Amino acid sequence: MRYWIALLIASLGLQAQALSLLTEDYPPFNYAEPNGHISGISTEIVQQLMRDAKLPYTITLLPWSRAISLTQVEADTCVFSMSRIPERELGYKWIGPLVSNDWILYGLKDAKPIMQLSDIERMRVGSYQGDAIIPWMHSRGYDVDVAPNDDVNPQKLLLKRIDYWATGKLIGQYRLKQQKLEDKIVPIMVFNRTSMYLACNRKVPDALVDRLNGLLQAMQKRGVVKSIYQKYGYQP
Repeated sequence: MRYWIALLIASLGLQAQALSLLTEDYPPFNYAEPNGHISGISTEIVQQLMRDAKLPYTITLLPWSRAISLTQVEADTCVFSMSRIPERELGYKWIGPLVSNDWILYGLKDAKPIMQLSDIERMRVGSYQGDAIIPWMHSRGYDVDVAPNDDVNPQKLLLKRIDYWATGKLIGQYRLKQQKLEDKIVPIMVFNRTSMYLACNRKVPDALVDRLNGLLQAMQKRGVVKSIYQKYGYQP
């Protein structure tokens, strides 16, 4: 079996070595369980994709900025779940989309209603290092208070160190439930929707990228992606 896998990889112009897949703690898409096992919606989609492709791989959970940096410099390395935005387009080869992600402004329960994003032009918006929300908002003239990780932003909001917290819809729900803050912090407004991908180093061969995209589309048609979402209690 290993011989045939090696032949397959060689036919795609790859070295016979595992793909290194990097990710971050971003539940429910990718996260480490208490026993250290890496799980989540995106993780299971990627794992099934690698099984369908019969490719050896490893998955490692790292701080997001570290995962991005390694993917940019190390061949045979990919990172997920990466929002595909114009500022990142030329830096990677893209496989996906794996999942969709609504970007939401969260605020305190008694926060002033927001009708449009321009209503927060002079307010402090919290995000975290390496998140795609930061360049997206900077390119539109908004200031962002950058935390080392997203887990601290609900507390920053409670302490009024930020006025709003910008994050993904599902991870926002997860963090608030985890910190028992669902009655104090609420969603204010959806301000963007992105798709998240497996983003690979530019040296990963085009033939492999095309093949993985084709296999992912086949998974979607078979209902595999939908069933993984449903397993976690969500709809794609």
